[in-house]
Formats: sequence, structure tokens, C-alpha cells
Amino acid sequence: MNYQDWLRAMSINFPNLTSDNSRPTSPFDTRYNCIAWAAGDSSRWWWPVPAEEYWPSDIPRNETVPSFETAFARLGYVERSDSVVVPSVQKVAIFADATGTPTHAARQLLTGWWASKIGKNIDIEHELSAVVGPAYGTVAVILARTKPHSMPHPHFDRSRLLVKPLAERVHDLTLDCLLALDSPADFAHPSIPILAERLKAAKDAGAARILMMGGHVLRAGTQRHLIDLMERGLISLIAMNGAGPIHDWEFALIGASTESVAKYVRTGEFGLWHETGAMNDAINICDGLGLGEAIGKAIHEGHFPHKEISVLAAAYRLGIPVTVHIGIGYDILHEHPNADGAALGAASYTDFLIFAEHVRNLEKGVVLSFGTAVMGPEIYLKALAMARNVAHQEGKRIADFTTAVFDLIPLGDDYHTQAPKTDPRYYYRPWKTILVRTVADGGESFYVAGDHRQTLPALWRAAVD
Repeated sequence: MNYQDWLRAMSINFPNLTSDNSRPTSPFDTRYNCIAWAAGDSSRWWWPVPAEEYWPSDIPRNETVPSFETAFARLGYVERSDSVVVPSVQKVAIFADATGTPTHAARQLLTGWWASKIGKNIDIEHELSAVVGPAYGTVAVILARTKPHSMPHPHFDRSRLLVKPLAERVHDLTLDCLLALDSPADFAHPSIPILAERLKAAKDAGAARILMMGGHVLRAGTQRHLIDLMERGLISLIAMNGAGPIHDWEFALIGASTESVAKYVRTGEFGLWHETGAMNDAINICDGLGLGEAIGKAIHEGHFPHKEISVLAAAYRLGIPVTVHIGIGYDILHEHPNADGAALGAASYTDFLIFAEHVRNLEKGVVLSFGTAVMGPEIYLKALAMARNVAHQEGKRIADFTTAVFDLIPLGDDYHTQAPKTDPRYYYRPWKTILVRTVADGGESFYVAGDHRQTLPALWRAAVD
């Protein structure tokens, strides 16, 4: 059930709760309730009755506001307060019905919203008044405590940001930069026909066909080639960094992407565009999906005039995973007031586990790396270690597969041996990780130097001809 459907189902109990004054932050969980959540305990259910439920010792098991106040006093909430945000203070609101019986508790966030566990249901963040109503009554008391062991460093207040519409941005790339499938592939390399055959053989064997890529592969205009490779079954998973979905979203929505960092960082506007920030909303309500699938679903089902050139929407339509591997603070989405670090991290970690499961099927398969110097090699290395760990326990091997790196750095012909530590290229992860170390037990690796706008179409042409 998505959040809009959940809100409709709960509207009788929470008539003031809307998608404008609330958002979900976790799936259903019956292990803990609102009182436990407000107290910082997500392992058990807090309530004074029945006796089987947890309640702090020596506190009367009475369903009264004073009893609840005493329970929270044990945690340091000893002062009555109001709803004004004070960065050094934590606050808890206790709700009660018309008879004075406690019904709910919520804890305040630095944004001014409150975090609640809705019974045996989901966790949400909301305006305080949003949950006032038939289910919880009204706020009976707000309690406060000084933050224990709080960091002395102030946090940036994102509510002060001015986020502008994309219509005010000058775009560096438009749909004109996207290559047609029949564009001449004016590039030749002896490894490309071999790799094309390996992809087809991996498809026939039902083995993994993984393509890892940096965001600039989309900026190179290769969307139609990537989509066609997926449609033909020659690619079974695409792994991206956090920039890839941003370009994909913007191209699908407005037919343009990319801004001048030099220009907009001077004015403090870089990355702060409303329609792009809306990606966070899709991630925040992803309902357990990976980050890539959540964005692909939003594009596929939403009003995106150019969704036919969206790689993520095509993958969603085809049931092919696009996994997105972020670093918090790396991407412009993380600047926005609606960015939720927990939601971003959870969705991206889901994608990593999807990626790792795919790597379990790498025997006789193919891994291609296009222009990803850090993300691709690192997730592949960890996922392969996990997959081999399980395979060894089952008496299996993951050793006979093909890897290839497509990039701009000249490595020479002797790339099957990693560079010495005295050579700065030793620290180029695709070389030592993808081309050498992980294929040492029976795999084969290839390196193709060239512009992605030429190399990927050339691989596509070799694979489909």
C-alpha cells in the first residue's frame, strides 16, 4: 500500500493528516509502539497495562497522564514545555482523549515536525496538529530534556534555503544530445566483438550481464542504446552512482539536464531546483523498493513528457533492476529540505543487496564498467566477496566470467597485471580490482579506452548485428 492509499484508509481516525503535513519514514512494524518510539526504544511495546507489556519499574501501571509523565521523567523529561524548537533540547508530546486517558506520544525533530509510530502501523513524520483527532485526541502535555551527550556543533537549517524552479536554470544539455540508435558507431577496438559475443553467450546461459556506469554515460547521450540492450536481454542489471538518476529524471521531465557548476555555485543556486528535489519525495515513500526502482516507478507512472528515453523507467517497465549506490552528501538531492538521510541510505542499501544477489549468478557472466572509477569497483568487490562466501559454502565457484572496463585513461597493453605502487595508476581501482584481482582465478578481462559516446554504441552495434 502506498502512502496516499494509507492516508485514505486512516482518514476517519486522522482527518487532519495529509501528504502535505506528513510523510512515512518506515514500513509496518509490530514490535514497538508510539510510547516506545518516543522513548527511543524500537525493540518492545511500552504500555502500563496489561502487566505483560513493558513499563518502567516502580512506576504505577495506570493509564493516566501523570503516570506517563513519570515514565518519561525517568528518561530526563522533567520539564513541561511548548512546541517551539530549541536545538539543544529534546521534546516529547503526550496525547490524551477527552477522558484524560493517554493515547499517543511523539518526539520532536529539529525541523519542527514530530516523529510518531502509529500503533502497530508505520512510522511517520508530521506537523504536531496533523494527528489531532478522533484516534489520539489532543496534546495533553509537552515534556522537555536537555539533549544527552549532544554534539556541540550546530546543524545547517535547510528551511532557509531558496529552491527555484528548473525553468530558471540554464541547461547545458538537451534531448538533441541523445544519440539515435542508427547513429554511426565510428569506433573500432579488437575487444568489442569479443565482448559482444560474451554478452550473447551469457544471455543464453542465463548468467548475469551487469553494466556499471557513472552519470556522465547518460550525459554522453547513450540512453537509447542502454534501453535497447535491456530490451534485447543483453543487459540484466545496470548499476549507477547517484548522479545517473538525476540526469535520467531531468531528461524525462523537461528534456534537458546539467548545469554550470562554476556559474551556479557562485550564486548558491547549484543543485537547488524544485523539480529535481521532488525525487526525494519518491524515495521517501518508496515502500521498501530500492532507490533505482523507486525512481523508475515514479517516472514510468508519472507525468514525464519524455519518459520514453528514461533508462530507469524502461528498466522498471522491463522488470530489470537499476541499482543506485550513493554517498550521503555526494548528490544535489542531499541539499534539499525534503532529503531524508535514513530513507536514502535504506533505499540505496536495498539496491546494494539486489546487486550482490545478482553477482551470485556471475559464473559464465559479464561485468562491464563504463566510467565509474570508485563506485563501480567498490560495490563489485564487496558483492563478489559476499557471493563467493555463499558459493564456497555450497561447493560452487564464481570464477569463469568476463570483465571489461571502458574509460579514458591510457593503460597500455599490459593491463592484466596491476601497476606497481610506485605508479600513480596503481590507485586507479578499475584496473587492479576489475581487470586483475577479481579475475585471477579463471576469468578474463578487457580494457577499452575511448569516449563513451563512441564506445557504448560500438558495443551495441557489435552485439545486435
